[in-house]
Amino acid sequence: MFDMSLLRCFVTVAEEMHFGRAAERMNMSQPPFSRQIQILEHVLGVKLLERTSRSVKLTPAGQIFLPEARHILQLLDNATLLAKRVALGKSGSLKIGFTAMAAFGGLPRLAAAFRREFPHVELVLQEASSADQLRKLNASEIDFAILRPPIEQAQLQSFCFSTESLIAAIPASHSLAAKPKIKLRDLSGEPFISYLPYEAYYLYNLVGDFLAKAGATPSYVQQLTQVHSVMALVQAGMGVSIVPESARLLNFSNVVLRPIEDPQSKPVELFMAWRRDNLNPLIPPMAELARQVGATPA
Repeated sequence: MFDMSLLRCFVTVAEEMHFGRAAERMNMSQPPFSRQIQILEHVLGVKLLERTSRSVKLTPAGQIFLPEARHILQLLDNATLLAKRVALGKSGSLKIGFTAMAAFGGLPRLAAAFRREFPHVELVLQEASSADQLRKLNASEIDFAILRPPIEQAQLQSFCFSTESLIAAIPASHSLAAKPKIKLRDLSGEPFISYLPYEAYYLYNLVGDFLAKAGATPSYVQQLTQVHSVMALVQAGMGVSIVPESARLLNFSNVVLRPIEDPQSKPVELFMAWRRDNLNPLIPPMAELARQVGATPA
């Protein structure tokens, strides 16, 4: 076996066709440099160079060996560069889970900013419910989760990525659509499209508490998981609803979105979470970038 320095010495002398200049390029004196070539020829069992006091030329074996030696050195250089990029967080792969509504909020800005900062990193995005993201985090199937609270697991680190208000979603043909602002009591008795208590427990509890504190008692007609599904039923005239403000980005026709007059005790929150024991070197820069993007208004 031989180390890569033997190959580098051979390629250098093949390019220079002069032992003195080649040794100088390798920052070596000529006797040890010549010894490196001799060791390589001994290991291979073939003569690579014909040398006299005046000239150096490749043997037929040396001519065949030269491009292969260059290829091996290029592979080594590429592997070294890739390893350094990964160690420095400049390359590698990062898997991020996200809720459907996150795709209409800060996630596109975060992904775009990350691509600018780390163009050689593979960014893998996976849409999933908050509960499924927690499972994937615990199984180390994703590196980050962008999800709804609560996040009460000691092995996870998290911060609030974004906040927004709740707003009323009303069919354009409904009489309430003419109002610039909606009071929650205006929704009492109205057909109301809400959220499933288990699959969408965060919005189910948040909206339910909001209505209860205002003393509003709508008539629940449908319960769904996703905000865009809720908006689709509002568009169909099946009822009114309360949705996060980012629902404005969905651009549903025939749906009027109005601010709510009643003071809100809690905003709609979206968190970013990751495992504390995740050693991926891309974790710290992504977390820091997410803090910056999350703090920047859309």
